[in-house]
Amino acid sequence: MRRHLADALAEHGFSAQKDGPFFSCLSIPLTAGQPPVPELPRARVIRPVGDEDLAARADVHRAVWNSTVITAERHAH
Repeated sequence: MRRHLADALAEHGFSAQKDGPFFSCLSIPLTAGQPPVPELPRARVIRPVGDEDLAARADVHRAVWNSTVITAERHAH
């Protein structure tokens, strides 16, 4: 990970997980409290991902990564 990104994340309470998978994983302890929710542009919401989102999420993943292996069923697992 680039140092300036790691530094910026650390300033907000995140820490690198060095024993995780091949990509960078970041975490923040629950004892740190919830980070502030940014003010969103009109008509935007923050919500949990649900089952109704699986197909769209898989579509985006395939488009971004030029992949055919990610499906809604795979995301459901």
